[in-house]
Amino acid sequence: MVAVIHAGLDNLAIKLADRDPHHPLQWVPPPDVSPDIPMGEVLPEPGRLGIVWPRKVCEIDVPSPAALLPAPNDSMRLRIWPTTAPRRGTVVLVPPWKFHSFMPMVPIALSLNRMGFDVVGYPIPYHYERTPEGTFSGEYFATWDMPRTGLAIRTAALELCAIVESLRQRGPVAMMGLSLGGYLSAMTSVVAPLYPHRAFNVDRLVLVVPPASILDTFLKTGIGDRYRKLLVNAGGTVPDDAYLYRLSLPFSPSRFKSCVPGENILVAAARHDTVVPLESSRELARGLGAQLAEYEAGHVSGLLLTFSLWRDVGRFLENMPRARDVAALAKEPRSRANG
Repeated sequence: MVAVIHAGLDNLAIKLADRDPHHPLQWVPPPDVSPDIPMGEVLPEPGRLGIVWPRKVCEIDVPSPAALLPAPNDSMRLRIWPTTAPRRGTVVLVPPWKFHSFMPMVPIALSLNRMGFDVVGYPIPYHYERTPEGTFSGEYFATWDMPRTGLAIRTAALELCAIVESLRQRGPVAMMGLSLGGYLSAMTSVVAPLYPHRAFNVDRLVLVVPPASILDTFLKTGIGDRYRKLLVNAGGTVPDDAYLYRLSLPFSPSRFKSCVPGENILVAAARHDTVVPLESSRELARGLGAQLAEYEAGHVSGLLLTFSLWRDVGRFLENMPRARDVAALAKEPRSRANG
């Protein structure tokens, strides 16, 4: 009965997310890339963000440091929730797929504020104000257009790297990704080592009901069944699973080394998830060497309604060094051994 309730919430959320009609889906094959490099290739490093981080609740528009997608994805609107408590650091909050608004995440941001964290809400490409005219939020992020999906993932990873770097001068930085946001946060953590001279590393990584690959949702859930049907109804042919698996290899963060040590990564998985298969979250945790916590929850209830999950997330983040401790260490004279 518990599983049925969680599945019902997931199914309701899927129907609400897909209440707007899709544009006809077409299969567009991707270019050949290396399966052994995160994102398939080492892209030009992102630009630096010269942001003066405000001390009030607000939104700020900044140019995309990735410069891979056309307007309206050539800029991003960051949501800022500063803490009024003694600062511990900053959490970059990366939302789920197809959310139309940041409102469902405001309680999470305010809870983090109470713990002493500033919160920066990141808008995933093709979502919110980055949604192209005539489409709905998230519609163009993941489809059968493989080049566009690949560019969206690459853009998100490079933008998040640049945001983290801009925040590091203010103290510790954690990244918290929810569902698709968890996947993108993990992807960012394995892309960061490609640019060792840039300060892209984070202190803590929290991944809530994340997939190890977008492919897992497309091939192993009812969402994938719907997307295959949409492609066939538009006259397309769904490629075989083995080919799709090969395409997913450079976009599977569990295959690569993260910039975050495993003990500083928490993967929160839901045992009754019908959107992200439980084994997919487990695979991501194994690949990253992360701490894995599993909950009697579904996808939606895990994201928004499971108290024990969010209690454990809070405890995990409480172990981060405080901003003032980092600042004090920075003022200490360096030994000759450390340069």
